[in-house]
Amino acid sequence: MQQPLFLKDVYELDLQILAEILSPSVFLVAFVGVLIGIFVGAIPGLNGAVGISLLLPLTFTLEPQLGILLLGGIYMGGMYGGSITAILLNVPGDVVAAPAAMEGYPLTKQGRSKEALYYSIFSSMLGGFVGGPCTDILYTSTCRICLKIWTC
Repeated sequence: MQQPLFLKDVYELDLQILAEILSPSVFLVAFVGVLIGIFVGAIPGLNGAVGISLLLPLTFTLEPQLGILLLGGIYMGGMYGGSITAILLNVPGDVVAAPAAMEGYPLTKQGRSKEALYYSIFSSMLGGFVGGPCTDILYTSTCRICLKIWTC
């Protein structure tokens, strides 16, 4: 039985995607998306999903891949941005920022807000860097299992 194209060449596609990711325009769009997301997420009551819905019209002028990247950057930046006000002001703007308020605001009262913000951004970056490849590997494995079950 011949494997479908999307499973057979997944790793070749990953290498092509990696080469595409290293282009300057992709870095610029990702950086702008994360920056916008941080500003949107830092406003109490707004989060990454609200930022995406507000800024969706911006993506109509971009290529589809860059538009999705911009929206993903807004969402990821919004997740971190919510922790800024949670740590500094004890105002979690989102449910995701509530643990940051519970753990980070006591550090701010002790004068260690810089340390709390560092931990927050480090954990956000680590989650993104570890979660991305893990998701890619798990999706590939899950697709193979589902296709074997489906074709039986």
